[in-house]
Amino acid sequence: MNGQIQFNSDNSIIYLPITGKQGNYGVIEIQSDVILKMNSNEKYFLTQVAKVCGNALETAFLLQHSRNKIDQLTMINQTSNHFNSKLDFREIINTLKSQFASYASDSTFAILPLDGKYAGTSVGNDLYFEKEEGIMFLHNLKIYTKNYEETFFSGNFKENEPDSNFQSVIAVPMKHENSLIGIVFIGHKEEYQYDYHQYKLMESMIQHSVVAIANTLQKEQLTKALAVDHLTGLYSRQYLEETVNNHMKEGNKGSLILFDIDDFKQVNDSYGHLIGDQVLIQVAQVLQEVVKDKYIAARWGGEELAIYAQETSLQEAIRISREACDIVEQTTNPRVTLSSGVSFWSSEENDSANTIWQRSDKALYEAKERGKNKVVYK
Repeated sequence: MNGQIQFNSDNSIIYLPITGKQGNYGVIEIQSDVILKMNSNEKYFLTQVAKVCGNALETAFLLQHSRNKIDQLTMINQTSNHFNSKLDFREIINTLKSQFASYASDSTFAILPLDGKYAGTSVGNDLYFEKEEGIMFLHNLKIYTKNYEETFFSGNFKENEPDSNFQSVIAVPMKHENSLIGIVFIGHKEEYQYDYHQYKLMESMIQHSVVAIANTLQKEQLTKALAVDHLTGLYSRQYLEETVNNHMKEGNKGSLILFDIDDFKQVNDSYGHLIGDQVLIQVAQVLQEVVKDKYIAARWGGEELAIYAQETSLQEAIRISREACDIVEQTTNPRVTLSSGVSFWSSEENDSANTIWQRSDKALYEAKERGKNKVVYK
């Protein structure tokens, strides 16, 4: 550390510091019987060899550091240009994912948007974060980021959290105009998968993406606000159709569930339109309770409502439909029932949005024909 040549106690080992202009980079250890017989010129020669090694290492380190900086600036510039040309949240997330993948392969990536508190929603490349344990894992990162104030970096995370799925963890809070808008998680199941350069690069990339992400979140919030049915609080039919069309372009599968309130005209005739509106609101609240933040619930038109469940199997969609029908029958006042039509698509089939609507609509018609309060699927 002090840059001076040193010997062991019996002068059988010599230690030569590998020094450069900016510091010491290591030590050359030589063990030999001839060390005792070395004269001052020979020792001086060895120190000069060590200095040559030090200068070479220093040059290599500086060159590598420069290349890393160039790579980092190039990556940030390319990504920033892409962000400036895109205002779609999903596209920005996919851009970040692909960039991180090029520097940290086989990693798991998730972004957790926050709105003052834990929002319970994530976008990532691992279904783990769609499950309760994954959502709780992201929520627990609050402890390690000190209430989302600091970046957290660990190469052996299981030492603190033995039940964690991840050993290597990077968690970066995203702040915009003194407000927290989310947290980015990058993880690997093996330990010590990220070096300091990768960590700083990812942190820098995320900070450069904050403005773009904030803008897209604000845009989506405004779009959703404009796309909400004023009576029920559900999304509009137009918003639902756009969601289905967009998801069919990039997703793998999904289910569309249509509901119709049975004998709704009789409710209006018997109790008046004000009570009819209250029934609509009650049914809408049931659908919102069933889908939570995972799926899209919308007012299809009149007394017809809908749920679009992305990346969901037909069996799961049928379960969701029956759950909604059961809750509505048990909780509405005055009591009403639902008829439901369910359709399913996958990327393996030659489906279009129109065929999805048609199948769900036909299934709903059949449910009505079979005596109402039924779930039919196509």
